[in-house]
Amino acid sequence: MAPKVMHGARAQLIIDGQVVGIFSSFSYGLQYDTQDVYILGRFSAAEIVYTAQETVNCTASGFRIVNAGPHTGAKVPHLSELLNHEYITLAVFDRQSTDPNKRIATIQDVRPTGYSTTINARQLEEVSVSFKGILVSDESGTNAEPTGSSNLP
Repeated sequence: MAPKVMHGARAQLIIDGQVVGIFSSFSYGLQYDTQDVYILGRFSAAEIVYTAQETVNCTASGFRIVNAGPHTGAKVPHLSELLNHEYITLAVFDRQSTDPNKRIATIQDVRPTGYSTTINARQLEEVSVSFKGILVSDESGTNAEPTGSSNLP
């Protein structure tokens, strides 16, 4: 019987359709904004209302490889490329699945927002790249705006 619990050896990070093997960890999170509704004549909130979804924050950390730095492997744009930089897509695949397209997560409309690196004596150089995306979906289905939502022209 194959294990059901996801773990790091099963995960592959895909950036714009290419497996990127320089990272040892990847984290992402989804957060909704809410507003507490308080009314006269009551001590507690009468309702909690969803008001927005925050952007999806992601961080990929790993080892710095010479000639495959953040601008190459993680698609972090150079300063001169900011005006024309296109969105990228991040995806985590389950390589143990019998379905070759088994995505654990897909983060859409992603912008790399920066990176940091650490060099210490007697250790490998580490790099951490931060990203922001607009939507995240998982294997349970697509997470998208409902039909009729406004969009930029």
